[in-house]
Amino acid sequence: MNDRHVKTAAFEPINDGYVYYESAWAKGIRVTADERELYLSGAHIDWLRAIVGRDKSRPRRPYWRGVKRMALAMLLGFDPDERRASAGN
Repeated sequence: MNDRHVKTAAFEPINDGYVYYESAWAKGIRVTADERELYLSGAHIDWLRAIVGRDKSRPRRPYWRGVKRMALAMLLGFDPDERRASAGN
């Protein structure tokens, strides 16, 4: 299985991009779709340079939503939010 599917669980979609959460208890960092793709492609150093110093939001709530999304991504082999977004296009 590609670990890209697991990595997508660290992001939650918002109106104009995504919020990245390092862990279930971490505060979120807003990122663009391009920055998310950079992270998912494995260019972590470049990605960290792009987001360093950004304001952080509240921690992810509820905790179990992220765990459920990660489990679904691992079992089904895709991110349910990406499937939903592409179905509308």
